Parts: sequence; C-alpha cells; structure tokens
Amino acid sequence: MSAVHFSEAVHAGIQHKDSALRRAELMQELCAENILRFPTEVPKLELQKALGGAATSRLCESDLASPKGKWFGFCTNLDNLTEARREVSASIEKLLAPLPRRERRRLKADLDLRKKSAHTKWREIIGSAPETDEFPTNLVGPESTIAWFLREMSDAEYRERTISIMHDPLLMFKYILDETKNRRTLYELIRNQGTALLSDLEKSEELMRPALAAIAFSSAEINLRQLIDRICLEPPFLRQTIAAYSDIDCNIPDGDLRKITESCPSLSSQIAASKSYLLQRAYSLISRIRGGNNEASKAKPSDLGDLMHSFYAPYFDIFRCDARFGEILKRHPPIRERIVDRLSDLPHRLAPLAATAAQVSAAAPGTSL
Repeated sequence: MSAVHFSEAVHAGIQHKDSALRRAELMQELCAENILRFPTEVPKLELQKALGGAATSRLCESDLASPKGKWFGFCTNLDNLTEARREVSASIEKLLAPLPRRERRRLKADLDLRKKSAHTKWREIIGSAPETDEFPTNLVGPESTIAWFLREMSDAEYRERTISIMHDPLLMFKYILDETKNRRTLYELIRNQGTALLSDLEKSEELMRPALAAIAFSSAEINLRQLIDRICLEPPFLRQTIAAYSDIDCNIPDGDLRKITESCPSLSSQIAASKSYLLQRAYSLISRIRGGNNEASKAKPSDLGDLMHSFYAPYFDIFRCDARFGEILKRHPPIRERIVDRLSDLPHRLAPLAATAAQVSAAAPGTSL
C-alpha cells in the first residue's frame, strides 16, 4: 500500500462514504502491513547511495518499505510526548495556583500519578471533561490516552498504537468522515505533490512556448524528440533534478551528472517520464496553435496519481496505469515490460506470478511473496 492508494481512496465528499469504506476494506485485505515509503522519498534514497559512493544506487525491498514507527516513511509529531506531559503538568500548576497553599498541597498529593489511588480520581476528572478533537487523542481514543497519561502505557506503546491506526485506511476513513479538514488534508496529500511536479514541467513547457509557436508555422522538419532529449540531458536540467531530491550539498562535475542520474532507477525513470510528458504536451500545443488556440491543455487529474505512483515502477514486476500514461512510461526501456496499461492484460500478467507464489508456498509452507 502506498500513500497514493491511501490518498486516492479517500472520499472527496460525505456522499461517497460507502465507496470509500469498500476501497479501504479491499486495501486492508490485499496489503495488510506491507506499506511503502512516500514516493518522492525513493529517488532521495537512491541519490544518497549514489552520492555516498555505494556500489549500487538501486534500493532493496527493506529500503522501499516504510520503517516501523513511521507513517509512509515519515516521522510523525508523536515525538513530543514528553513535552506534552510537561504541558499538562504546567496546566495543572496554573489551575492550582490561586488556591491556598494547604489545599494546593493536599490536591497535589491526592493527584500524584505515582499513587495508584490517584488513578481513579484522574479517570473521573478526565472522563468528565469535554471530548477533544486534537491529534492523536482523537484517533486512539480517550481510554488509551488516559492510560498513557497515567503511565500505565509507555510512550512507545502509545506511539505504536497511534501509528497502527494511522496505517489502517478503514479506521482512518471511519474516523475522519465527519472531520472535513482532516479528510481534505488526506484527500489532497498526493494531489498537491503531483500538482507541484506537474507545475515544474509546465514551467519548462512555458519556456518552450515561443519555439513551439515558431515550429507550428514553420515548414522546416524539426525533430522535437531529439530537442527535448537534449534539453533534459543538459547539466542545468540534471543539476536541478538532483537538487529537488537531494539534501546533500556537493559540487558535482557536469560530466558526472548524467552517470549519477542514470544509476538511480526511480530518478532516471522520472526524467524519462518528464521527457515523454513534455514531448506529448509539445505536440498537443503545436496542434492547438495551428488550430488557432494558443492555450495549453490542462493536465488530467488522473495524471497526478499516475505520476506519483510511477516513482515505484522500476521496483515492481507489474505497474498498472491507464493507456495514456502507459504510453509515456513505455518510452523508457528499463520499465517498458513492467507497464500494464490495459486492464484486460492484467490477469495474463499476474498468472506467472501466482504460479511462482504457489511453488514457493508449497516448497516452504508459511512463506509468502
């Protein structure tokens, strides 16, 4: 399961609740706890290897998987649990401050968390308070939060429980159905990232617009594919691409840029997809200009999810996408055979994998692929 699946399964409106829950149940059944890192983290890890002098930039299965305790590879804001305890203690001190000293000392003694007798009183106090919609209390529930506060549950246990809920699409979707802000944030998680990537490509397209307009009314034969290939292999483009995914500040010689990018499977496939996407858009714009329309066509919403998912394409035997995006990805030879852009081809492509899985299971019961 990827963050792309997670984001695209979220319902845009409350009227689509039932469909979203059915999708969540299917995701839960198929993927269980097999969770991928966020897609843009894949080329980052590849570049870390490449720039760090590793023998290969290709990631292994454990590199692609989201580490335990992280949400799609990201740290969550649960690391501030110690600070949360301090804030609660400070709030209690503030509430008790106006009371006479003797009464204040008595209440502090009665509510001392080290005393088991105080736990019952704390449960009564917290239970009578209004329900909170703050994260993570709103996810794990009041009982778990109270147990954590009373130190009956450790920080590590509380964190693990919260992460397990955040990874469960069914529980998340059920909870956030009425939380419009949270639902919208999750719904737009991938769309915003995909929009940012497409925006960068559209800027490149805008820079090419004058040349494309000239080509549209020129009788000269110009090979657009060669032109765009050359642009995307020039040092400025490659250096900008590396900078987008690498936090390592290093002065890479121009002569090494192409070697580095080509050694990274996900990054090189993204550059290839960018070239194909720009080429497709360039031909479309030339056709529109010749027809009297100078406005570029808008990107399709489905492109966003496909673009973000394609970061994983070099690492899977089968990559499913629609025919339009499949045409773009198939132009990159290393992943061409992995692309399944027709739904009718999927059973045929899955059959050999299912047979292999059955053989492995028969040879080593309990083993799964």
